[in-house]
Amino acid sequence: MLYQSPEFQQLHFGTIPFAVVAIVLSPGQSTITHDHDVECGPLLIYGDVVEFYGYTDKLLSSGMDIAILDKSRKLKVFQPEAYLVPENDNTHRLQEASDKSSAVTLNLYVDAHGRSIRHAFPNFLGIDSQSGAEWWTE
Repeated sequence: MLYQSPEFQQLHFGTIPFAVVAIVLSPGQSTITHDHDVECGPLLIYGDVVEFYGYTDKLLSSGMDIAILDKSRKLKVFQPEAYLVPENDNTHRLQEASDKSSAVTLNLYVDAHGRSIRHAFPNFLGIDSQSGAEWWTE
């Protein structure tokens, strides 16, 4: 977590909560398949990354949620991609595509409904004492 805006109640009128998160992937590594319930947009900074995305559906027989990632897009360095919005195609996974070098993306998470987005990052690891950066895993 590189930056997270203050809680919605403390913001000036017309602003919304957001966070900027750096994701660093080792060669061949991918994030887990996940759904933020907030708007999400990746920006590739370095390397080769493919984003697999789709939606989550509920199996009627078991009630279990399953991810259906039926789309993909190859991210281009410093070219922002379209946002994934919570209502459709918001479940995704980022994967380093070269199997040879690391990759870095910056992800912008925005909750246009004014809720805190801290719930989108459930695994809090800590805060760097010098920089104030927050460390999370998804």
